[in-house]
Amino acid sequence: MALQTAGSVPDSNRWVPPSGSTSAAGAVPAIPAIGRHVDLASAHARPALLAVRDWLLVALAFSSGIYEAICYLSIGKLFTAFQTGNLVLLGVVAGGTRPPFGPNPVSVVVSLVAFAVGAWLAMRILKAFNGDEEVDDDDVFQVWPRRVTIALGVALALQVGFLAVWMATSPSNKVTYILLGMNALAMGLQMNAIRSLHVPAISTTAATATFISLASGPATWPHNSATPTPTPRSCRRW
Repeated sequence: MALQTAGSVPDSNRWVPPSGSTSAAGAVPAIPAIGRHVDLASAHARPALLAVRDWLLVALAFSSGIYEAICYLSIGKLFTAFQTGNLVLLGVVAGGTRPPFGPNPVSVVVSLVAFAVGAWLAMRILKAFNGDEEVDDDDVFQVWPRRVTIALGVALALQVGFLAVWMATSPSNKVTYILLGMNALAMGLQMNAIRSLHVPAISTTAATATFISLASGPATWPHNSATPTPTPRSCRRW
């Protein structure tokens, strides 16, 4: 059985009238469900596997936060996952602020470039393992496709190397650039690997998208909870 794609699943943004309303006169207009998204994995995965996947996503976000703290506090006061922050720092550098009051421009560029390379490499890995095709159930490795596991495995190897070097030495500037590049490369890989799962509003490398969804949720509750009630035929005004 193939994983349903966005083109094969029902339109989640339209309300389907009850089966009894079949005539043109009795049909109820479709009402959009504001803020409603579809998790494509739920079309073929068991709830228990989806729960495991969600906890693994939480673990990846937790791990990203740890590595981000290490890089910010001990390797140059910059980011390897939250590239929006690095773009801000790049603007600070362009404005003329230099160390010790500003960021190291080389470190910022290294992180940005390595992250972009990681994102590109993740796409190459995903496409090499049929990333642009439908996924059959027998190709799904546990809670996500095998290609995602491979991309995350490469990212894990980079992060293990990063942690080993960081704990064993007091890195020089050159080693610091290598460490930043390794972790930023891993974060780029992780970002696109998780994006390929199409889990709505979830990011494990930057919390902005998830936070926006959490903040926007209460505004959509009245729309999502309200069930449209067809007007009785006898009460309609023609």
